[in-house]
Amino acid sequence: MYGYCPGPALAALVYGQQDTVMFVVSMLAGIVIYQLLPGQKNVPGVNSEQCTADRR
Repeated sequence: MYGYCPGPALAALVYGQQDTVMFVVSMLAGIVIYQLLPGQKNVPGVNSEQCTADRR
């Protein structure tokens, strides 16, 4: 398996390569597992106002 950034990995799914599919499935599983784990999810030293990803 080789490294991908999440965005290009999602775009590369159109090629249907097994390595890409495995990477995306593993990435999504990791995201779900992380969300299910208890504990603090904030990065030390960064408050929610500084993080643009939290703005919806």
